[in-house]
Amino acid sequence: MLDSFISLIPALRNALLHDREKRIIAVIILLSVSINLFFISTKIAYIVLDIDEPQIEFFQKITSKPRIIKYDGIEKQALYLLLTNSFNDNNIKYAESIVDKIIASDSSDSFALYFSAKIKILRQEYQDAYSILQELKGIEYMPDSVKTLLISVVSDEEFLLMAKDTTLSPMQMAKIGERFIAAKDEKSARIFFEKALKTDSSSAEALYQAARWSMNKKDYKNAEKLLLKLLSIDSLSSRAHGRYAMLLHETDRYRQALAHYKIAIVRDSFDFNLAYNLGDLYFTNLNDNENAKKYFKKAVELEPSRWQSYFKLGIISLESNHLDSAIYYLLSAENYSSDNPRLLYLLATAYEKKNDYTNALKVYDKLCEIDPLNDIALYKRRLLKSK
Repeated sequence: MLDSFISLIPALRNALLHDREKRIIAVIILLSVSINLFFISTKIAYIVLDIDEPQIEFFQKITSKPRIIKYDGIEKQALYLLLTNSFNDNNIKYAESIVDKIIASDSSDSFALYFSAKIKILRQEYQDAYSILQELKGIEYMPDSVKTLLISVVSDEEFLLMAKDTTLSPMQMAKIGERFIAAKDEKSARIFFEKALKTDSSSAEALYQAARWSMNKKDYKNAEKLLLKLLSIDSLSSRAHGRYAMLLHETDRYRQALAHYKIAIVRDSFDFNLAYNLGDLYFTNLNDNENAKKYFKKAVELEPSRWQSYFKLGIISLESNHLDSAIYYLLSAENYSSDNPRLLYLLATAYEKKNDYTNALKVYDKLCEIDPLNDIALYKRRLLKSK
């Protein structure tokens, strides 16, 4: 779909080359609707702009074959907007596709490289992100923003030097604190969160990271105070709602947690943790298996290589005596967590319930290989062999 969208750009350019205002209107129309309605909106855009019918037919025949296109200023601005919105919506896969298109057209595009670094940090590809950020630092591109990103990817030695910088912004202090948390240096993390909030008590990043730190310390009272302040400053923040939902979930306020999870996932529908936590809330605490399945399936779509969502779907299917589904989901989970005893026990149980003793025995054999002293697996294997 992205390739089809981008393939329209030369046609837009040729059709509206001498009418900059119409080109801007066309871009706005194309970007103002869901990408799923792309071809419909394309036709509407060109009817509104009075483009010839043969050109509309040409657009409908466009395939998704990748193309490298040289973009002019207006076209780049449209792609920058699409990239920014996709990244902010946490649609990282789509944002990465746009970055790749822009860089294929212009390998020195600083805006695209900056977002490439941000995406690589999210994917924990720190060395690649570091190389890009060093390149951007060398040309002094958005120096303060680049400096903030570098905090997450520099070596430990460079990080400690950055921590001594007396010109850090509150956001950068908060990011320093976040990295100290990762290094399990709780004392230093607290110092930087306190410094950040003393410098700017309304810093969203400082409030969020300090709340995370407080939750890790099980200081729910302070975490709640910080998150409520953050939500009073930015009531639409998906991560603030998501973090507050987690706090409410962990402190057994399930209905309140549900409300905040729902607000968060509406604004950030591509977040695996939100989908998984919402499914877990429905399954474990609200006894609502139908909604639990809905969100665990969404979690599978978002992160198909995470075993936990398949595992929970397997449990739900087993409890409902849907044995084929249970086996399917548990085998899928096993692909990503092959030596997990809990998972294997449930898989063996599903096979037994289905009277498939051959496969059940194979699973118990595997459990005994993992732990030769596993009394339960040894006992179950002995029973099955006697049948």
